[in-house]
Amino acid sequence: MKMGKEKLLKYVLPIVVCVLVIFLIIIFLLIKNGNKQNVEKEVEGYAKLVEHNGDVYTFVSNDYNTYTYTGYADMNDFYYDVTCVSKKNEKNEYFLDDALINKKEKIIVDYGVYDDITQILKGKYYKVEKENKYGIIDYKGNIIIPTTYEYITISSIQNENECVFVCELANKYDYINENGKIMMSSENLLDVSCYNKFNDDYNTIVIIGKEKNRKYFNLISGEEVFKEEKDINFKYNMQIKDKKVMIYNKDMSIKEEIDSTDSYNISANVYYKKYIVLSEMKLLDGKRSNKYTVFDENYNKVFIADNEVFLIQDMNEEIYFIVKDENSVLIHNKKGLVKEIESHSFDIKNNEKGRFIVLKRINSNIYDVYDFKGNVILEDIFSYKYSNGLLTVTKNIENVSVDYILFGKDNLKQIISGENVISDKYVIIENIENKNISIYDIYGKILVENIEGLKELYSDNCIIVRNDINYSVYDINKGKKVFEYVKDDFISKIDSLQLIKLKSGIYSYSGKEILK
Repeated sequence: MKMGKEKLLKYVLPIVVCVLVIFLIIIFLLIKNGNKQNVEKEVEGYAKLVEHNGDVYTFVSNDYNTYTYTGYADMNDFYYDVTCVSKKNEKNEYFLDDALINKKEKIIVDYGVYDDITQILKGKYYKVEKENKYGIIDYKGNIIIPTTYEYITISSIQNENECVFVCELANKYDYINENGKIMMSSENLLDVSCYNKFNDDYNTIVIIGKEKNRKYFNLISGEEVFKEEKDINFKYNMQIKDKKVMIYNKDMSIKEEIDSTDSYNISANVYYKKYIVLSEMKLLDGKRSNKYTVFDENYNKVFIADNEVFLIQDMNEEIYFIVKDENSVLIHNKKGLVKEIESHSFDIKNNEKGRFIVLKRINSNIYDVYDFKGNVILEDIFSYKYSNGLLTVTKNIENVSVDYILFGKDNLKQIISGENVISDKYVIIENIENKNISIYDIYGKILVENIEGLKELYSDNCIIVRNDINYSVYDINKGKKVFEYVKDDFISKIDSLQLIKLKSGIYSYSGKEILK
């Protein structure tokens, strides 16, 4: 018996130790991930100025903490926990000295270092001036561009977080990236643009100049690329030139080269930022022959067809390949053919993520609606449109056009054309007779029913309605009213933080008092 226990311990103990180690590793990763999320939240560091009375400034952050500061002549909103402040100059009260401080009022850039500091790009950078010359610093106070230029403008590339600084000195222009590297110089002011990024993981290529004089630069490194190329059609990390297609890796090395010398037309279109359809038009023995190749975000070939291909996503973001044949429409997924629907054609409008596919009857102006398995959902509609993945249709009822939202088979809700709101989370439908509001989720489930009032504001999580006396805030997720205030007490809304400013104080949309 003793030997049996020893033998059992011999095998059980290592298993217990392994389980314990795995458990500790999971706990460590969760804590690490939580800390990372906290750091990322802190990096945002946004706080909006909500009250200003004399030299007293009050801010509310995006996590609804309040901060009050006194003794400043001017302050900006906080970004990355940093803002620009001004104080009166000790020698001349008509002048202001600028500085950068954090939320704890620790000085990041001291007064007098620069003559002027201006917040730009939502506080990611600050434009600084010294002795009538300009430069750029970041929110940590690091010098990106020294104060040596007579003028600086910002050319936004993809969004407000990516830019090129165009700096002028003695009628010469330097084009500088966010790392402070001069990419090129010119005697003239040139256009700055960017090729269409297929995936945010891929390096951004900046285009400076026009037509055959354009140059290409890697925005991150600032190095010139494609030096030998003078005029290229370059998008989604795919270059099309001289009937050749070059596909590039993230480091801009060549992944694949496609020879299409027998094609008379080549083009590429992107879908959902995840797929590219490369179209090649050819003439073989005097007959037109086409080829459509679909690439995923890693430039792997996932689908090939001889007829035109369109891509649609369902609500689970599964991709479907819709092929237009001569007299039918073929629905494919990654596994193969799902169904062929005869005597119908595919409508180009029908390329938005949703739950249905709209097909037009051949030689007719009538449409039918199918699901992604090819089953009929609704027949005999005259027109349709997509709004955030939901389908609105028009049917002819006793010679009268009536509009509906289609939630599913046998689930139509009549709507007032142009008066309804469709978001990616819910639908606001106004009653045809009394104009009262009901809210449904995107599958047709009722969330809030028969609200009396007019739409005042709606966001991802709430809707505010008003009548002659009150405003009422309804929480979409909870399906009920969470806050109400008198119309005469209302001052303003602070949309960036979803706050309501009343005479009695500042409140969140849920009714939580933030500031008296």
